[in-house]
Amino acid sequence: MRRPLAKILRSANGLDALLATVVLIVSASALAACSDSAPRQATPPGAEPLHRFTISASRAADPLVPADPFNKPAVGTRYVAVRLTIRNATNRDLTVEPARWIRAVTGNGAALDAAVLTAQPDDISAGGPTRGLIAPGGEISGLLIYEVPGGDGIAHLRYEDDLEPRERGDVSLS
Repeated sequence: MRRPLAKILRSANGLDALLATVVLIVSASALAACSDSAPRQATPPGAEPLHRFTISASRAADPLVPADPFNKPAVGTRYVAVRLTIRNATNRDLTVEPARWIRAVTGNGAALDAAVLTAQPDDISAGGPTRGLIAPGGEISGLLIYEVPGGDGIAHLRYEDDLEPRERGDVSLS
């Protein structure tokens, strides 16, 4: 049985009034969330986006022979190394996590996460000295290694920052 909101709010029972207020707030929030328009975001004049990187990539080794003999790709796959350079194009320090943000996309359309190999020189996926902050105008460079199915190759890389969903794009390999 539905009672008009005005009756609920006039009721002597304070619990009814409280519940009606909660329902009203939740309904208004749900209605706002269903809006077709994009959410508004205030950006002060002269402000830059949260992240702004220049990313370049080139093929480094296909197949890559791991430095540590205990690193072995699964049967039917091989390791492929990509040399990556990430440059901070802003005027503030930026955090980078290349292995988390950059996936390889194969010719068949599969998206691959970076593999983490032990004792692999110049590998930036395992953390190391290149994970963390890049100073304004600074850059990091190193290898990202992917385990690629046999007979397939890396077509391009895909950058997706899960903390900043507006920042995404494909990076071609030279």
